[in-house]
Amino acid sequence: MVFKNLKGFKDYYPEEFKKKEYILNIFNEVSISFGYIQYDGPIIEEASLYEAKSGESLLEEVYSFTDRGDRRVILRPEMTPTLARMLAEKSSQYKKPIRWFSVPDLFRNEKPQKARSRQFTQYNADIIGANSNLSEIEILNISINILERLGFSRDDFDILINNRDVAFKFLSNFTEDVNNLLRVIDKKGKIKEEDFNRSVEALLKDKKFLKDVLVYINDSDSNKFEEIKDITDKARDFGLSLKYDPSIVRGLDYYTSTVFEIWDKKRLIKRSLFGGGRYSDLISSLGGEDIVAVGIACSIEGLTSLIKEYNKEIPSLIEYDYFILTFGNVELSHYSNIANTLRSKGYSVLMNISEDWNISKQIEFALKMNVKNLVILGEKELENKSLIIKNLKLKKESIINIKDLENI
Repeated sequence: MVFKNLKGFKDYYPEEFKKKEYILNIFNEVSISFGYIQYDGPIIEEASLYEAKSGESLLEEVYSFTDRGDRRVILRPEMTPTLARMLAEKSSQYKKPIRWFSVPDLFRNEKPQKARSRQFTQYNADIIGANSNLSEIEILNISINILERLGFSRDDFDILINNRDVAFKFLSNFTEDVNNLLRVIDKKGKIKEEDFNRSVEALLKDKKFLKDVLVYINDSDSNKFEEIKDITDKARDFGLSLKYDPSIVRGLDYYTSTVFEIWDKKRLIKRSLFGGGRYSDLISSLGGEDIVAVGIACSIEGLTSLIKEYNKEIPSLIEYDYFILTFGNVELSHYSNIANTLRSKGYSVLMNISEDWNISKQIEFALKMNVKNLVILGEKELENKSLIIKNLKLKKESIINIKDLENI
């Protein structure tokens, strides 16, 4: 039988994983530079955690099943409910504001598409316990810093912002089912215009209100709403240009006020790269403190597609610092000691383990493996208690005393 990976689940061969690792390192470095610390949680949660907090649209996409304990469980489709559950139990033990980040694998049983798989790796950053809208600005600043580290500029992106409270109050004039209307508005641009208008109209008290709703969600004048004007004004002090967009509402029900998305300006990626917002009562609803939180998320798959579309480069070359040649007339313990010494210094070291390979074969292998240096210890070098280090990049040789390997 020939087996292939399941549709929507990606294999990461070493060269591809190297690119993923590069992005992961940027997530870590930028997060730590802002004072955020990493956490993680279980890959499986009780189904009720998501059913109560995430909204119907997400629940249509989850992988759920009943385990051997007859519990209904879900492979985590997002991280915020897990974070809220953890903080509901222990947030009082941490000094506020809490700054945490995570990079979990998540699962959604949706149709695979560009920049989204059924299993994906998602970066999350959250600040908990700070009431000021400077929280939103800090979270957005982290996101833009990540994009800059990937070789982009701030001018390559649109930072779109809205306020769900504002939207809820306005839209409640036209419908008794605001939550479902917000879910429809979240699909604007993802479905045909006539289908969108029809879906909106179906939720309104009167068909004549369709024009009012369409005018509202296409109006970009942020000066009409103090809540939005205040945050856009403050953002300028941090070099961030925010654009008010009433169609940005996010599809998750726990967002309560500010919501935002970051899109590439050319729209080569047909979905937001970063998305998030403020959730004010999620933690308390799970039995925890009454504290607000702001979070944002992006997937590695989305960033990888962005980098490809904009012809940016991610390092994928796998290299090794040293390759130790072996000679049949020298005891293996000498080579093992050299390898251990170099590895203790943090170097990556390959040692020949093919006993039937001559020196030419070993060198050929080292070149194919992108080795930077050869370590040569033959019978003559052993007698002189020396080593030959051959730099394959610079094509230079140096002879050192074996004892001096500690200082290399």
